[in-house]
Amino acid sequence: MKKPAINFIATLILITLVSFSTHAQTNVSGGVFTNTIWTLANSPYIVIDTTVVFPGVTLTIEPGVTVRFDDAMYLEIRQATLIAIGTATDSITFTSNSLVPAPGIWGHGSQGGLWISGSAVFNFCNFEYATSGIRTANNLPYIKNSSFTKNGYGVYNLSNTPVDSCIFKFNDRGIGYINGGVLNYCTISNNNYGVEDFNNATFNNCIIDSNINALEGSNSAFHNCSISYNRYGIICRPQGNLLNHCVINSNIVRGIILMSSFKRDTIINCEIKYNGTGIVAQTSQPSLITQCEIEYDTIGILINKNAADFFCNKICNNISYSVQMNTSANFNISDNYWCTTDSATIAAAIYDAYDNVIYGLVTFMPIDTSQCYIVTGVSTLDDHTLSFTIFPNPAADYLTVALSAMSSLSEIKIFSMLGELVYTAGNTSEKTTIDISTLVSGAYIVQVGTQDGISRQKLIRQ
Repeated sequence: MKKPAINFIATLILITLVSFSTHAQTNVSGGVFTNTIWTLANSPYIVIDTTVVFPGVTLTIEPGVTVRFDDAMYLEIRQATLIAIGTATDSITFTSNSLVPAPGIWGHGSQGGLWISGSAVFNFCNFEYATSGIRTANNLPYIKNSSFTKNGYGVYNLSNTPVDSCIFKFNDRGIGYINGGVLNYCTISNNNYGVEDFNNATFNNCIIDSNINALEGSNSAFHNCSISYNRYGIICRPQGNLLNHCVINSNIVRGIILMSSFKRDTIINCEIKYNGTGIVAQTSQPSLITQCEIEYDTIGILINKNAADFFCNKICNNISYSVQMNTSANFNISDNYWCTTDSATIAAAIYDAYDNVIYGLVTFMPIDTSQCYIVTGVSTLDDHTLSFTIFPNPAADYLTVALSAMSSLSEIKIFSMLGELVYTAGNTSEKTTIDISTLVSGAYIVQVGTQDGISRQKLIRQ
């Protein structure tokens, strides 16, 4: 008669053991003094106090391992080596141990989540909720196929490190400071700052998309990149930058701001379209802009200082002005193509002393009639995935915003091309009709915030 009770107890013990093994974890803290492997079998690893890998020691983390950090805890690689190589199906994750994680909840304030004074390699790794996912001033061998989301900084103080096929999304700063190195096929999107400060770096085939401030820095090169749907596109600081075969598209306030004072900026073979202002020239060095298409911006070119050399560009179809003067100095913008040979039509698209005597005059003759701006291979890289459609567009009195069936809509905002918020609505439905009859005619940016992030499209109000 007692066998059922015995069987019940045995079953309960088995369930308890299975439950314990299923939820096994390893707490770590203090020093790592010998070569160590953090295995998948003992994952997750919980960093309950500051953990230091000591000089000359190698810590290897197996694919599939999750490393969780208690609040404010971090891992230091002190003149040691970290090998974190996951796979496409078994990535390694560094994240918070909190039930309610928030950006910056783990990691040291000044040293970050992973503080590296030695060497480290990362492949197929994920970093979430850290003060800084990776912080180092060293030349790391590489960072590949990794994602940095919802951190204070994705990476900070990166020096001469190749970064390939990485994603920086929903951070306060995607990249805090980068000095040297090459970024290939990276996506930097939906951050407050995409790259806060760069110097002597190269960006190839990157998408810098839907940030508030996308890029700011000096002495770097951008090849075949898309800088689109940001509030501010790229701010070129004193040492000058090169943009070659890039798309600068639909940035709400400014596409490119030229501020170089020691070395010229060069912008060549680029498409600069649908921005609030395409190019702001306020340099004291003679920046070069050639073989570009500057179209459909509210203001194509805003001249704050007479130090930019424009020739062999297509400059037309801009909404307010193709060129607007903001300085008393005269400006020469001859040898460009204006989509017309009629001088009166070209002059009407230029705001200068004829419109306001406090400004200088713009010389646009002779004009280019051979269309020397046309080159082959201008980038069409702009695969910003829109999560909504708008119709009609152009619109007169009413606009309908229709959400993708895959998303849930949280809010709609409409901005003028000068960045002014002119409409906002939260908790909207899958299909929303908006009265835009009070908006003045012109171009606007419709911004939709969803669970997947932020998407933007351009609207023409008739």
